[in-house]
Amino acid sequence: MDASFPFVEQDRKHAWTSYWRSGLLHSCPTSFRGNYGGVIADFWRNVGAAIPGPARILDLGTGNGSIPKLLSEVVRAPDVVEIDAVDLADVAPGWRAADASKVRFHPGVLMERLPFPSACFDVVCSQFGIEYARAPDAWLEALRVLKSGARLECVLHHRESVFARVAASERDHLAWLLQSGGLMDAAVELAPWVARVRAGDAAVAAEPKANALRERFNAVQRDLESRMDRMPSPDVLSEVRTHLHTILARSPEPLVELAGYRPQLEQAQLRSAELVACALGEDEISELRSLLMAQRPDATVEVKKLRQSQGLLAWTMSLHDGGSSIA
Repeated sequence: MDASFPFVEQDRKHAWTSYWRSGLLHSCPTSFRGNYGGVIADFWRNVGAAIPGPARILDLGTGNGSIPKLLSEVVRAPDVVEIDAVDLADVAPGWRAADASKVRFHPGVLMERLPFPSACFDVVCSQFGIEYARAPDAWLEALRVLKSGARLECVLHHRESVFARVAASERDHLAWLLQSGGLMDAAVELAPWVARVRAGDAAVAAEPKANALRERFNAVQRDLESRMDRMPSPDVLSEVRTHLHTILARSPEPLVELAGYRPQLEQAQLRSAELVACALGEDEISELRSLLMAQRPDATVEVKKLRQSQGLLAWTMSLHDGGSSIA
């Protein structure tokens, strides 16, 4: 992304910190349970299988460490492989405590300013991470810390991928839910009256304002059902509606809980919007390949598309800088 990227760094950090603290291992939970599977996992298994060790690996935009976890499981000699994993968010993956490999997490780190000396890594990798940072700065930093004769391995969001399409739909659905007068506002306005009914206040049934707000809430839900029928990727609409109903029906303090739920939806909207903005098209991937080749003229830079049954998933970009520096 370029200098015109519209997202504020602190907002991004907070949104992704909240997400990773949920315990999810990666950013595509509706597509892969646990860690990545299918052709994505196969890509990283092939990367890991080519690392006999000893080697020092850097993972950029690590999140909860899905790629370090995969690599630590498939590298032939994991006891001699060290992995440094950086992320802007405050990450502290729970799986690391029980893992025997040498994985060091570095939270709060910008990929554009890495805290490592030059030419210190045998492999630099990134899975749906480096494209979220500013180009070309992050790519130049990745090359700076990469040894001569080493490897850069990336899986990158494709603008036409399944993930990008779902993210675009979810971004738009969340904007609809959060808009002025939308379902979130309707729930907030109705909540005090619902609380009075639950407390046994029979007079609410005769209150014109309460009846008008209930009808507005129901009308917005009818609009939501129509939207679910005609728009792609409607799961988030159903999930939000169910959660709002649960808050209104069961929460002892619905207004407090609704006030806490709104920023969660705003953060989810930011994450979806950011994925769409950072996904790479043909022109961007071509420019990146040219940049890498200009910086490492002796390297081979290979770009491919990853596909499986559900459709196009991602780009892969592999830079092999001459002979391997890994023993």
